[in-house]
Amino acid sequence: IVNSPAPALTGDLGYRRILVAVDGSGRSDWALNLAATIAVGHGAELELLHVVEEPRMSPRVRESVEGRDVLERLIELNRREAYRRLDEIKAALPKDLATRFRVVVAPDVAAAIDDVATSGEADLTILSAHGWSVQPGQPLSPIAEALVAHASRPVLVLQDALDQEFVLKPAAGVPARSARVERRQRADAG
Repeated sequence: IVNSPAPALTGDLGYRRILVAVDGSGRSDWALNLAATIAVGHGAELELLHVVEEPRMSPRVRESVEGRDVLERLIELNRREAYRRLDEIKAALPKDLATRFRVVVAPDVAAAIDDVATSGEADLTILSAHGWSVQPGQPLSPIAEALVAHASRPVLVLQDALDQEFVLKPAAGVPARSARVERRQRADAG
């Protein structure tokens, strides 16, 4: 999906920066596999983003000392888990793939993804249609739906199978950049 106004198509049409939103679910890992393959094929940098959603609380609870303590503790636990998971993912990605990792805390996950894509000038944002927020019968999670409707940069939403859990492939599962470049060069020469 490329929302209006579309970016100008000038020069090289390949991807330089690809942002992939991950949430620690197998479905986001599945989307990451394809994002890594696209990044390798284009020689693009891959940025993995995990947005820790600020939990909702009633205003009175949020303003109380106890409420603030609980909120801060919950956010910190989720942030630590996000970094732990990103470390696992990093170990499974090809070593020659340029990657960055970011964890952001925000009240609105979709807006945070779009903000990071825009500020980092991502050429493409990739995410799974569902993550932890699997709703039977819904083609898109509320996060994917919001990005499809409002993202300021191009978005690729991958429809996953709702009845399966996916596992991140090891680094060997993603084609090597050199093999991809060699195939492209042979095709151009032939």
